Amino acid sequence: MQINEEQSRILTRHITEQEVYEAMKRINYLTAPGVDGFGMKFFKAAWPVVRKDIMDAVQYFFNKERLYKAVNNIIVTLIAKFTDACMIMDFGPISCCTNVYKMISKIMDRILSKVLCSIIHMSQAAFVPGQHLHDHVMLAYELIRGYSTKGEAPRCMLLVDL
Repeated sequence: MQINEEQSRILTRHITEQEVYEAMKRINYLTAPGVDGFGMKFFKAAWPVVRKDIMDAVQYFFNKERLYKAVNNIIVTLIAKFTDACMIMDFGPISCCTNVYKMISKIMDRILSKVLCSIIHMSQAAFVPGQHLHDHVMLAYELIRGYSTKGEAPRCMLLVDL
């Protein structure tokens, strides 16, 4: 399916400072700091000081379709699930990406959500409000459960992952 002119305008329009600020406000201020060491609480408190730099980084991404290398760094580390963790399965991975990366992701999420519903077919479950991936998992489970019924006609299932 192709997007129409209105959807194209939505996807390619200029990102405003208000949108960046709103994206920043939607991020929990207690999230883990990124590679830069700053948490979202810092960015919210220092917005008047860091506003121009953040806007430049966000605009650079949306205009040039590239991320600054410093923004596109993520640290993946292991966090203990409980106090006396000693085996690898006692740890869970956590990724710490920069807050500018998080803001860009929030902005993209908001913009794409306006278009995805009309270009993703109803048979698809991911990324569509009101559709749930687990509904399709449950349908597959019910179909597979019925395969063991004696006396039924031969059947087959095909998983297509595009």
